[in-house]
Amino acid sequence: NPYQINWVNGDQIKIFCAEAETAKSALYNVTPDPTTAKDGTIAAAGSDVLQWGGDTETHHFYATYPGAADGVTVDANGIATFPINRNQKCTVTTTNGYDNDVVAKPDMKNANMVAYTATAPTDDAVSLTFKPLMTTLEIVVQGPSTNINSSNARVTGVSIVSTIQTTSSETSDNFKYDIAKGTISGSAGTGTPTTKSETTFISLVDANGNASYVDLANGHTLTLTAFLPP
Repeated sequence: NPYQINWVNGDQIKIFCAEAETAKSALYNVTPDPTTAKDGTIAAAGSDVLQWGGDTETHHFYATYPGAADGVTVDANGIATFPINRNQKCTVTTTNGYDNDVVAKPDMKNANMVAYTATAPTDDAVSLTFKPLMTTLEIVVQGPSTNINSSNARVTGVSIVSTIQTTSSETSDNFKYDIAKGTISGSAGTGTPTTKSETTFISLVDANGNASYVDLANGHTLTLTAFLPP
């Protein structure tokens, strides 16, 4: 991944551990390191915390970001299920594409990440190294080749159409991922494989989350980021 991902205040992760004593999963707040924000420390976000189980038993820790994401589950074998968001939003702070190239802020809540480590109980800190999971697309929309009229080209979003091979028994819009192995996991379903198109829409919103747009003039661009399944 050519981009460094930094933690920000408010980020949360969820850690799953089948060998833990009581709670088998817990939500944690991340505090970015003040000198290098790609690192951070965690503290429990609620009353549930992971505690060591058997003294000599190897504990398998599977972590996901974002921690509070709806529909994300991890089983005892580290097989995670992630929902696929087909309606993503990018934030723009200006609608003025007449004078500027506009770069929209991506919604990092769609940038799923995972981490895994295994260790016997220890008094030392347990480190987790997260890696990006999603396919990241940077989309550059070019302004019109000539000035069309006084309003030029108004962009409210873009659609990404992808073609996949699937089976007739698949009904849920999610994917399974083996965190420890780093591979797509699970059965793709049964039945005769068929080809279908899937559309992800990236809309523009303002800082308050309301629908927005960018007016692009000749020679200027709008850059958006989309996160698609691996």
